[in-house]
Amino acid sequence: MTMSRGVPAGYLCPGCQTPEENAEAEVNQATLDYAVRADGRAIGVPKGLMSADKDVNGGAR
Repeated sequence: MTMSRGVPAGYLCPGCQTPEENAEAEVNQATLDYAVRADGRAIGVPKGLMSADKDVNGGAR
């Protein structure tokens, strides 16, 4: 999925990705956890920084 400012902007199938886009996707998958903020925007958070008992906005889950 292609994102722009935390909002889905399109979909790029794996077969249509350039080698650079594929490498970026692999790095992102390996290093980021994804969450949705209270305002509905998606964000990537470095792995290990989100705790199981708190959401991305700091509130209890």
